[in-house]
Amino acid sequence: RQDYWTYAGVRMGSGKMAEAPELAPLVLELHRALGKGRVKLVIHDRGFIDGATVRALKEREIDTLFPLKNDMLDWKDARTLAETDGRAWQVWRPPKREPPAPPVQRPAHIRAREQKRQETLRRRRALLPQPVEVDRVEMKLISDLRLWDACGVPIQVTVLRKYLTDGTKIEWGLATPRRIEDPLEAWNLYELRAGIEERHRQAKCFWDLTQFRSPDYGLVVHQVVFTLLAYTLMQVFLEKSDRDEITGKTRQRM
Repeated sequence: RQDYWTYAGVRMGSGKMAEAPELAPLVLELHRALGKGRVKLVIHDRGFIDGATVRALKEREIDTLFPLKNDMLDWKDARTLAETDGRAWQVWRPPKREPPAPPVQRPAHIRAREQKRQETLRRRRALLPQPVEVDRVEMKLISDLRLWDACGVPIQVTVLRKYLTDGTKIEWGLATPRRIEDPLEAWNLYELRAGIEERHRQAKCFWDLTQFRSPDYGLVVHQVVFTLLAYTLMQVFLEKSDRDEITGKTRQRM
């Protein structure tokens, strides 16, 4: 579900600590606490890429999904195969964004004022440079690559070509040991990362994490853990109270 988010675990460490070796212990500890079959997919960025971690999690039926680094053999091989295999690329276009419907209980004079404000905003936007947005994404699935010796399990790579409205073309790849049949599946799953990072941003900026500047490690641990616990309990409360419409709001807005 994407209407509310909760924190199920947290691991604290030094800012100088390497990222990749910490992923497997964190996920496996959560796996032992929740039980088999509860943790199914881990989405992470390039900083956590580690073949041994991918293999260790897959052995416990936990899949990973991550973008490949440009110098990895699996990315280079997948890119070459995608360009030469003759199959058609699957095209994804961003959905059209519809403006939110005005509340039905809004008085007529307020609706008229809001309509006038929106017209003013449209005129001002027309004078500004057009923002660069995603025009389309071409994708193709390359299955069962085995060039990554440290991984030891076959991975599926979704080769992506993102075209922006200014003509820029960005190529990258998503890898997973999960058996998928449609490249759009990997794309849609990875899109969850934007929502996850937004919730991290809210926790840092609006839930007293960045304002806490104690140098004492124990106090920092308690502040982070209890803040994330309070955030999670608030999310559960709002969901149970059928107030999903405000689960994405900051604490001040709530």
